[in-house]
Amino acid sequence: MSDLPNDLPIRRFSRRDGLPGTQVHALTCDHLGRFWFAGSSGLASYDGVRVRRYQQRDGLSTHGLRALAVRPGAPHELLVGGDAGVDLLDLREIGPPRVRPLLTTPTWTGGRVEVLLPDPDAGGGLWIGTASGLYRWDPDSGAHPVTDPTLAGQHVTALVRSGPLVWAATHGGLLHRHAARPGGAPGGWTLPYPAPLPGGATTALCAAPDGTLFVGASSQLTELAPDGTVRATLPLPAPVTALLFQPPSQTHPAELWVGVGARLLTFRRGAGGWQAHGPALSEGRVNALHGDPFGNVWAATDSRGVLRVSALRRVYQRPLVPSPQAAYSVRPGGSRGWLVGAEQALWRFEEDVTPPSGWQAQVIADLPAVWDTLELESGERWFATQQGLWRAAPGQAPVPAAPDDPEAQAPARALLCLRGRLWIGTVRGLLSVPLADPHAPLRRHLNGATPLGYVYTLCAGHDGTLWIGTLGQGLWREQDGPLSRVTDPAPDLLGVTGNVYALAPCDDGDLIAVQDNRVLRLGPGGVHLLARSEEAVAGWAVLVQGDRLWVGGSDGLSEYDARSGERRRQANWPGADSWEFTTSRSLAAGPGALLCGLNTGLLKVDLTELGRLTAPPPPTLASLEFRPGPAPLPPEVAQASGAGPHTLPQGHWGLEAWPACPWYLDEDTLRLRHRLLGWEADWSAPHPPGPIRYQSLPAGRYTLQVQAFAPLTGWSAPQSLLRLHVQPPRWQRRLSAAFTALTGPFLQTRRLRRQNLALEQRVQERTREVERAHDALLNANRELQTLSLTDALTGVPNRRQFDAAWQQAAAQVQAGHPVTLALLDIDHFKGFNDTYGHQEGDRCLQRVAGALRGALRGPADLLARYGGEEFGVILPGESLRDAAGVIERLRRNVEELGIPNAASPHATVTVSVGAVTVVPGAPGLPADWLDLADAALYRAKDLGRNRVVHDRP
Repeated sequence: MSDLPNDLPIRRFSRRDGLPGTQVHALTCDHLGRFWFAGSSGLASYDGVRVRRYQQRDGLSTHGLRALAVRPGAPHELLVGGDAGVDLLDLREIGPPRVRPLLTTPTWTGGRVEVLLPDPDAGGGLWIGTASGLYRWDPDSGAHPVTDPTLAGQHVTALVRSGPLVWAATHGGLLHRHAARPGGAPGGWTLPYPAPLPGGATTALCAAPDGTLFVGASSQLTELAPDGTVRATLPLPAPVTALLFQPPSQTHPAELWVGVGARLLTFRRGAGGWQAHGPALSEGRVNALHGDPFGNVWAATDSRGVLRVSALRRVYQRPLVPSPQAAYSVRPGGSRGWLVGAEQALWRFEEDVTPPSGWQAQVIADLPAVWDTLELESGERWFATQQGLWRAAPGQAPVPAAPDDPEAQAPARALLCLRGRLWIGTVRGLLSVPLADPHAPLRRHLNGATPLGYVYTLCAGHDGTLWIGTLGQGLWREQDGPLSRVTDPAPDLLGVTGNVYALAPCDDGDLIAVQDNRVLRLGPGGVHLLARSEEAVAGWAVLVQGDRLWVGGSDGLSEYDARSGERRRQANWPGADSWEFTTSRSLAAGPGALLCGLNTGLLKVDLTELGRLTAPPPPTLASLEFRPGPAPLPPEVAQASGAGPHTLPQGHWGLEAWPACPWYLDEDTLRLRHRLLGWEADWSAPHPPGPIRYQSLPAGRYTLQVQAFAPLTGWSAPQSLLRLHVQPPRWQRRLSAAFTALTGPFLQTRRLRRQNLALEQRVQERTREVERAHDALLNANRELQTLSLTDALTGVPNRRQFDAAWQQAAAQVQAGHPVTLALLDIDHFKGFNDTYGHQEGDRCLQRVAGALRGALRGPADLLARYGGEEFGVILPGESLRDAAGVIERLRRNVEELGIPNAASPHATVTVSVGAVTVVPGAPGLPADWLDLADAALYRAKDLGRNRVVHDRP
């Protein structure tokens, strides 16, 4: 599998987006999340909404810029190095930054600045690499050259900090400097790697968090351990121009991004060291690379502006195929294999198990438009294709299943094995054949004497019911008898003539059905509407995973709550013109992933990485402009740029506020909504990011609130960006004051004083009501955020919060702290539900959750509902011995509840527990440790249930 297919979500910034030029030498991110790009034609910033550029007319000393850095200890100050020295930009104010020369001609004699490296250990100091040597700048003493003979006059090509060392690459070799130690030896430069170096002159440097140094040279890349030993070397065909180390994630190994010649390469750390991963991007010379907190990779290029490789490369991955083909069906084919029916052939994809993961693809059968495929225990395969029903004996080529049967030669759509028969849905009706004798004549299943017509999808219920979705004839079922139509008293829900496109069973026996533009849930209580789509077809494929309902439609992949129907996310592939599912068989579940058959091919969605995506950050105010009406505004208002409060006169003036939202995953889908409290109570309709305008506001006090929405993750927290106080006209204020002055002495009666007092009280009460409403709204938003992370039934954290907590806990292992993970499954819970009913099952889940919660030690421990009847527990900082006691207490607490369960040989409700304790230095990734806990859980079940299996990597 490649993380970099041609249509990967890659965003390019060029002159059309507002860059002053396409040659960009450096890039960095400031304290507000804005990106800054420096090049030969000036400076530009990007805040997630728009690009703004700055040149000499805006105060810069030169437009030829080469280096950027945020000053340590002063995150609002940006340092810009170029042909004429160094400028300092003050970013505290909204709008264009204030620019002041820091080190510029004629006092600066160092010449062209190549690289800037802040030194946080020296009170805001700065290392400045130039073409004529290395300089040191301190806020107190200014700039002075480093006179060390190993550096004097040397062209400094790269600087990087790695642990306590500062490394400098020059034409004379690779040097490092130890900082001065309190009470010890002073700092100084050492030349451990003099020129000529293996691989040629050093051209680029980068460091990993653990102190590992990566050295790019003319013909190779070298990895140096913190102690200076060489860990690995990678021969390269051209000089290295830029380097970036990306730490490993929960499911992906570490990545190394390398600019080589005119290409951008990616390497992943596998069992055998660094291995090339994915094809090269031909972007011209890459001058600089930067990784942001989202996991995106930004590249400054020499001729194509800036490109950003989205972090969604870890979420959406496409197996390589010779040419894009629509994928009509996705079916399991072996332990890590998939059978994919495409437009022109049936493919088999096999996923590699060792990183860097890839896919091997081969053609299984030359059949057009394979809508479904099944492999029987005998090894015989059946195919539902556009050319009818086909089958293939083991090792043989496919042949028509019944060449003399016209109904078998009609286009086939779905296959299903149920109750000893193979069921076939075709555009002419429903057929079946005994599995014991697959060569027997096909049997036709009729509604009386009438065929069902276009059978689009088939589904097996937990009780053995065959559910049949048709086009034009609604929903049908069969259970060892005649066919019967499924209807509902409300015809607008489940109509008798509707189109049923997808069916899926729920764990509790209910059925999910997609009919026309509706997603329905059918159960003993009737038919319930879960979702209604604006599209003509709500979905082409559905999949249920516990409380998660996945619907693949014409607008991408949507996740709903399987009971409430609340849409949790809508995921589509940024940059793709179309992400449309094809058939009822085009969505399948793999280990921690979904396989999606789209009209542009096969796509894998990593659910772990998808769950790690965070909501957009609260919007900020990027710029503010007051536009005067017929009368000019006061200077203090006309020049105002901050959030306020601003005092303005009432009149014919307007304002334009630009919000920013540095959410760099998929800005094209980002939407904002706003409201001006004091003028409007309701939010505006969601709209693309852009200016917010108001004019001629009446007297009053106002607060502008803005909220951001991303379909992938939901709403951000609302943010107050601007406060205004609009005063009444001066004549009205003077008249009111004069009236008060004239009538005051005559109106100071007790009645009027009481009225004035009552009026003031009403105003105060109204103010308190507004404040209470505002506080209630904030509380509601906080509660909504809490609910999104809480399981509604049990009240414990849900899977989403568990995944985030596991990611944090696993990261602590690298920091030297052990962690224990336990997965618990209620034994024989399906039998419990079947015996006592689902209401008792819900109460059982609630009581079990309470018992498990009582076994925990404190707020550091996490209990979450992992899915269905399964719970997860994270115990940070615990050794194997200490964690064992807590885990056994979890099991015992449930057993001691004594909840009767006639379906269990233990006679009461019990749990099986699989646990793993991970200590620092343990092999594998967080996803591997999760698999170990899952495997331990299954061993506990195999050993008889109601027990604990506790492992360690």
